[in-house]
Amino acid sequence: MPRRPREHQLEAESRAAFRTAVPSRWAHRDLTEDYGIDAEVEIFGEDDLATGEKFLVQLKATDQPDLRQALKLWLPLAKLKYYRSLQQPVLLVRYHAPTAQLYARWFHSWSPYREKRGRSGVTLRLHEEDLWDEATPISIELEVSAFREIRSPRLSGPISFFLECDGDFQGVPGYEVKLMLRESCHNLRHIINFDGACTSPHRILLSNELIEVIVAGSPECGLPSAQQPSAEPRGPRHHDIIVVIGLAISRTGHEVEAAQIMGPFLLHSQLIAQPGVAVMAAQCLANANQMHIALEVAALLFEDDRPTDSGHVFLVPLLARRLEMSPAVQDLGVRVLGKCSEEAHATGDSSGAAVLEYNRGNLLRSMSRFREALRAYRRAAQLDPIYEQREYYWQELGGILFLGQRFRAAVGAYDRALAIDESRFTKLLHADALMFAGEYSRAEEVFTQLLVAPIDVDDFEWELKRMTLSWIRQEVGTDSQSRGRPGYPESFPNGLQSSEIIASCREALKEDALDGLAWFNLGACFQKSEKQHEAAMSFLTAALACPADLEAWGNVIAYSFNEQDFFLLCLAACTAYRFNGQDFLREVARRVPNNQGDFLDAISQLVQVTNREAVMTLRQHESTGTWTEIRNPAGNRR
Repeated sequence: MPRRPREHQLEAESRAAFRTAVPSRWAHRDLTEDYGIDAEVEIFGEDDLATGEKFLVQLKATDQPDLRQALKLWLPLAKLKYYRSLQQPVLLVRYHAPTAQLYARWFHSWSPYREKRGRSGVTLRLHEEDLWDEATPISIELEVSAFREIRSPRLSGPISFFLECDGDFQGVPGYEVKLMLRESCHNLRHIINFDGACTSPHRILLSNELIEVIVAGSPECGLPSAQQPSAEPRGPRHHDIIVVIGLAISRTGHEVEAAQIMGPFLLHSQLIAQPGVAVMAAQCLANANQMHIALEVAALLFEDDRPTDSGHVFLVPLLARRLEMSPAVQDLGVRVLGKCSEEAHATGDSSGAAVLEYNRGNLLRSMSRFREALRAYRRAAQLDPIYEQREYYWQELGGILFLGQRFRAAVGAYDRALAIDESRFTKLLHADALMFAGEYSRAEEVFTQLLVAPIDVDDFEWELKRMTLSWIRQEVGTDSQSRGRPGYPESFPNGLQSSEIIASCREALKEDALDGLAWFNLGACFQKSEKQHEAAMSFLTAALACPADLEAWGNVIAYSFNEQDFFLLCLAACTAYRFNGQDFLREVARRVPNNQGDFLDAISQLVQVTNREAVMTLRQHESTGTWTEIRNPAGNRR
């Protein structure tokens, strides 16, 4: 006769015991597909109305008679990851068959700071106080409500923490720590307070070794207590606690509130000297748009005798998000970087001062303050001459010179870069500088050598320039020139013949074959005489000479669409979008008739798909003078 396995009996017993333990007003739903979740429970209030709050249940039954061993639950890493991905809290329930008792603990209460994780999983320990009793449903309601609240987009009220401190905290009585926290956070009482009861799901656990903050039952942040003495022996200790509270709340997604909490106390915390803490705090401040606080902290770290690694960390978000920052924050960043550089140099750290000057140059470059950026770059090389042995230094210096329209000087900088490392990207930048320096034949030769079909997305601009260089040499009849400043009129008098306009344009191009206005007017004349290809090439040359000329780009798009030249359409649309962003799409929309909406959608999708977001490059410098690139740019330009 068939025999029922004990495992099946245990499962049935555990499900029956749990269903009996759950209040009858709650809705209990068994889940038949076993992916590590056995049931879902929906909480109804005492008025029998739905609260909208739910939690998931994983049942584990055992026949182990030794209760201490029975209350150990093994969770493999895959299940750990799965539980963390769920939007609802997971209650782990252990059914102890010898005593017919249930023990329950929330999965999110597992603390990586107090409980070790193995290579393949974790052992989560339940305790005798986790026994399911009459008070357990009330505790579950509070925990689920707090879990849902803390993960909502906005906090509806202050988070009330319970402070748990066994004895003194680094020589300060626990009650006095609580008083200092209350006094210091008086202006933050709309976000946090320290009036939570001992049953609160929000807790602060203090010991002489660890500061751990639990939010909605989940240990969100735990940091070693700072041990070093200070001039104010009691002040920094509660500042450290507040910083850990801020970091914990930032991990729940409420970074604005987190920045408000820890911002005023970062300057006085000893924890920020730890690079790991600095990374978390700087990221939170940047996401909360509080970069001015990060800059103040960085300046303080360079003034003090604390490790400067943390100071550099607080500057990283400024450099990574410099284009998003307000002009006021950018100006503050320039001043702080300069001050930090002076402080580092004064302490004998010339290498660190050079890094700061280099980053100051990057910031100034993004603000289009090219002369100052150039001085910062040169100052970096003076402080640390090894910069001149680095290919990326000369490449980026060439970029600043190019953007400052010092094209021949840019060619020289790229020559220095290529003498160190002949990278393909530097060769392309070198060809670009040659083109704008008037060396059209040399530039075309380099582009032709490097650009091989099929053309990669990142090479679209270079391919367009290769095409226009051939056109320039054909129309202007020159391989190189010293670009002058032609006295070209902004407009022509009415009634002037096209032949006269063309003659004037050609005269101007003899002085400067990259005169965008001359090429645009030449294109208009070709268009009037129905020389569509010549008109398109002229408009394309005008657009590349003056990338912000939306009308020129629009004319190229119109020609390529009408002639069904989809190769040119793709190259021009993506390059125009790279230079002008949404303004280019608005120009296209302005030109497209209402009945061609599909074309506009196609252009929008094309430029979104093919334009890769630039990624900032981080370089870690070694004491030997070498460096490691931590992140490489994808589609990154000057």
